[in-house]
Amino acid sequence: MSKEATRFKQTGIGELPEGWEVKKLSEIAIIKQGGKLGLTKKDYVSEGYPAFSATGQDGFVSVYEYEGEAIILSSIGAQCGKCFYATGKWTTLANTQIIFVNPKIANTLFIFYQVNRPNFWIRSGSAQPFIHPSDVKNAKVVIPPLEEQKKIVGVLRLVDRVAEETKRIINIYERAKKFALKYLLTKGIGHTRFKQTEIGELPEEWEVVRLGEVCKTASGGTPNRKEHKFFGGGIPWVKSSELKDTVILETEETLSEEGLKHSSAKIFPKGTVVVAMYGATVGRTGILGIDAATNQACCAFFPNPNLLDKMFLFFWLQYVRPVLARQSVGAAQPNISQQILRQLPIPLPPLEEQKQIAEMLSTIDAAIENERRYLGILEKCKKWMLDNLLTGKVRLPPEVDEILKGVLPDAF
Repeated sequence: MSKEATRFKQTGIGELPEGWEVKKLSEIAIIKQGGKLGLTKKDYVSEGYPAFSATGQDGFVSVYEYEGEAIILSSIGAQCGKCFYATGKWTTLANTQIIFVNPKIANTLFIFYQVNRPNFWIRSGSAQPFIHPSDVKNAKVVIPPLEEQKKIVGVLRLVDRVAEETKRIINIYERAKKFALKYLLTKGIGHTRFKQTEIGELPEEWEVVRLGEVCKTASGGTPNRKEHKFFGGGIPWVKSSELKDTVILETEETLSEEGLKHSSAKIFPKGTVVVAMYGATVGRTGILGIDAATNQACCAFFPNPNLLDKMFLFFWLQYVRPVLARQSVGAAQPNISQQILRQLPIPLPPLEEQKQIAEMLSTIDAAIENERRYLGILEKCKKWMLDNLLTGKVRLPPEVDEILKGVLPDAF
């Protein structure tokens, strides 16, 4: 970052470097209402020109409305305030506004990074939020010198590219895990002879048992929420919504000793396998990475260590989640009982093979988790850049141009 001292001035939106301006969006861009062709999602085709609705680029149409760079603003609905970058030939649907930035004044992507921030737009309405066209025109944006805008855009695009590549790698690993789950949990390692069972073809050496034959189950509970003294203590408290097929290292809420005493919540030890029995996450699994209590929507499993490896169980529960979802009852609040879970059939390879299978799948999980952690760092890095580069608190040195040309030639 630039070591040269920056002189600041006060503006209507805060302190900015001297030489930077604040302008209304209507002063630096032409703003048009989207959807002038009258197309709807019924007009979508399998191939064609990208179409932007209020939810983003979610389809293709056979004709294009505009060509070149623009910012598409979702101006009504659940995605209200979200912006999308358009380039090439494209079309818009209703409930969008189009921002054509004057390239002599501002870089389109530089403006995009500003207006796509979560709290940039003034929204009206509650059940159906919307943005007034006048608020689009009067929205204020920061305008540094054009060359500085391009440098900032180059750095932000570099971070975006790395994040996109990281997401692509995560997707590859997740597809590899899906294949590995099916193959390893039904074919095992090195088997050549198979037999038909109630859960499909399995190696001849494997048995099929009910989960309750090799595993005990238990669930927790929730203290009376009106008693605030029951919450905010030092006991981690895991809810079904927090189960995401990963190790749980922290929770949203904690219980007090009194809350534990006045409820059916129980403390389960680190390493316990848990599965969600209620709600949108029904069938989702987790492993406690800490000693923690659970609510009544979580079922904890305690496998017989001489018969069933807990990590093998963890991955089997992930594999059969669709089965659990189908067996759940209730529409608004789907749920499964411990009785159903205990009756669930599970293959039982030799214990050593279970551990080998679990180790292979854990390796894929570790790779996924590393990439997700890296993606989280990139997202924090980008937020820091948006907070500091778009306000001039941090200035980029001249060397950035050469670095970007060497690392990402098309960053501009």
